[in-house]
This record gives sequence, C-alpha cells and structure tokens, in this order.
Amino acid sequence: MKKFVFLICFLVLSSGFSDAQDRLYVVQYGDESLAEIRLATGIVNSHVLDLGYGCNDIVVSDHRLLVTNSLLNTVQMIDAETNATFGDFPTAGGVNPYSLAVVNQDTVAVTNWISNNILLMRLTDGSVVGNVSVGVAPQGILAHEDRVFVCLTRYQSFGVYGPGVVMVYSRPGFQWLDSLQVGMNPQTAAVDDQNRLHVVCTGNYANIAGEIYVIDLDAPENHAIVPIGGSPMNLSCGGGQVVIAAGGWGGHGEVYRYRLSDLAMLNSSTSPIFVGVGATDVEALSDGSFFVSCSMDDAVEYRDSNGALLQRYLVSDAPGQMVLYASPNETNPGHQTIVASSLSIEEAYPNPFNSTVHFRLSNVSRTTENIRIFNEMGQFVDNIEIPPGMGESVWNPANHGVNIISSGMYLAVLGADGGGKATRILFVK
Repeated sequence: MKKFVFLICFLVLSSGFSDAQDRLYVVQYGDESLAEIRLATGIVNSHVLDLGYGCNDIVVSDHRLLVTNSLLNTVQMIDAETNATFGDFPTAGGVNPYSLAVVNQDTVAVTNWISNNILLMRLTDGSVVGNVSVGVAPQGILAHEDRVFVCLTRYQSFGVYGPGVVMVYSRPGFQWLDSLQVGMNPQTAAVDDQNRLHVVCTGNYANIAGEIYVIDLDAPENHAIVPIGGSPMNLSCGGGQVVIAAGGWGGHGEVYRYRLSDLAMLNSSTSPIFVGVGATDVEALSDGSFFVSCSMDDAVEYRDSNGALLQRYLVSDAPGQMVLYASPNETNPGHQTIVASSLSIEEAYPNPFNSTVHFRLSNVSRTTENIRIFNEMGQFVDNIEIPPGMGESVWNPANHGVNIISSGMYLAVLGADGGGKATRILFVK
C-alpha cells in the first residue's frame, strides 16, 4: 500500500523550487544512513553513505556536511560534492553530541546532552579548541550574526524538566552574554527576517502543551508566546510563516503553522496539517512551501505554502533531520543548477502507458540529444537517442531490452548528463 500511495502522489507534475538549493540531505536514524534528494529531477538516492550509531543533527558548512553521531560520540564530516566521509572526529570531553552550529569557517560548536557542555571543534583536524559548561541537557544550538543561542531542556526524568532557558554567547569568543527565560523543554530555535528568535518549547508530553516563545533580539525583554499546542519538535521560517514539525505517531503526522506578521495561528494542534506519520523535521522555502520528514513512513513530503501535498519521496529507514544544500556550480561543472532552456520534454503520451510512450519535445533539436530513463529509486534504466532535426521520440521498453515485470513510476530526463527537468511516466501492466 505504501508504494501505491507513492506512485499516485508522484503523478503530480514537477514544480520549480524558488530557492537556490538543489539538493536535500536527510539523516536516517533507522538504518544509520544519509539520503540525498535531487530537487530538480526528483531522483532519490536513499542510501548515499553510512553514518554512525545514533546519527542525529546535520548542518552545512561550505561544501561540507556535518553530522552528530550521538551514541558513537563523534562528529562526521562529509564532502557534499563527492558524498564521501573524510573525517569522523571523536567528541573528546563531550558525551551524547546532539546538535551543531557553525561558529566560523573552521570551527563548529557541538552541544553534548549528557555531559552538559559545548565543545568547540576545529574542522581542519577535529581537535577540540574549547569546552564550555552551559547547564543541564543542552539540545538545540543556533549561530546568528554575532551571537550563539543554546537551548537548555533541563531534563530531569521523563516528563520532568526544570525551567526552560536559552543561553546566549558571543560569536566569536564564546563568552556568556545573557540567559533568556522561556517555556518548558526548549529544544530548537530559528531567527526570522525581523530579527526575532522563535524557540520551540515542547512541554512535558503530558499535561503541559507545546508553545513557541518569540523574542525580539533587539529588545529581549519583549517577547510573545504562541500557544501552538501538541508536542512540537522542529521549526523553520519561510514565505511569511513559521512551519513546525509536531510528530504524530498514530495514523498520521502533524505540522503546525503561524504567520510571522501577527503571530496568528494558521494550523495548531486542534487543526493540524496531516502529513506522513512521525513528522520530525521541516525545511521551509522562501515561497512558504516546505519539506517534512515523516520518520514512520520512511518518506519526505514536499508541500505548498498551504500544506497541500506536491510530491512524496520514498527514502530508506526513519528519516529525521534535514538540510538544504546548494552546489558551488561555478567551480564544479559536474553539479550544475538546472536552468530552463528552449528544449524540453513538452509532453509524454499516453501517460500512464502500457507498452509504448511518446515524448514530444518543445523544439526541434539541432544536435543529438538523449532522454535518460530512471526508475523510482533513481537507478538508470535506459537511454533514448534523439537525432538532430527530430521533435519526437518513442520508448518501448521491450524493444530496448528492458524487462518491466510490474507497474511502476519512471523518470524521463532530457540531457545526457541527467541535468534536465524530470518528466514522470507511469507504466501500467
């Protein structure tokens, strides 16, 4: 049934992404791996490489991806241009590394949930250059302009927490500046374009519901509380709104929203956006659309600014934290941004198809072109060559020696390098 739902959702045509990022990386704590979604083509590599035991947070620093392996007590550094690990640094002096924030080009700050401290680690060699005691059970950490914000959950036992606090440190230098009193169990935070800090206070998963503290960083004494309800986890700002992943571990997951302009709730715990089970993390884009990882459904969903489903990507096992990544195109021609051109696949018909599908191009090609076919897992299936002067091509899998034994979704990508917009075709037996 899960595969059938994916196929139906995948019939939605590709939509353009307004932001510059061209990849979404997803930490999968179920099988301790990293997934990669190519946003322009919809191609998913569900297992790019292995991560460590208890893989958790992920951030981007230049061309590097940094992942905390919370139970292995390491920070894993990955080259995003080759998808290869080139450093796995032990958090010496820190136990249960949870979240990361990039302090400068060569330094990352890591919260350690059990040892109640933050390590400053040099990325060039993984050496620890600072060890700061911050308080009980630090979790989320955020670097913004000249300050670093650390969420102290103050966990005591299940459902029992001390008063929530966000510690403020200087950047650089990591000197203590202030303590901001917030709600119970602050887990993560984000800053909006009005220089306000939005802190997710999850509550105690029982009689104290979740809320968002919104703090004016220019005047920290001014704050507002958004009573979002439920047990919110992670949030992201984009398109004039805040989007929040709020779990949902039964028949569906839940996402909440509120407006940035007046902090009015659009979707709270009493009127959530229903998504895949186990909404764990969100990444909002500048037009208000967003990605949400659904850990119990092994899927990442892409939804519009109102929460309507646009696309669903099947990944591997228990997707969690996500990060958007933009390739440095000017220095790496192997990862070029997809740009519109006058030549494209204008139509694929019939679609769905049973034996033969026709591809009509938007213009006649003056050179030899190729349409590459991929299956729903992103694996290459076939190549169709289009001679110069031809405006249409035909694909019959049987004639090309491709043995399709069951119905399924395929991606047709114009261009030998796989760099064009994907057209989705559904084969039905």
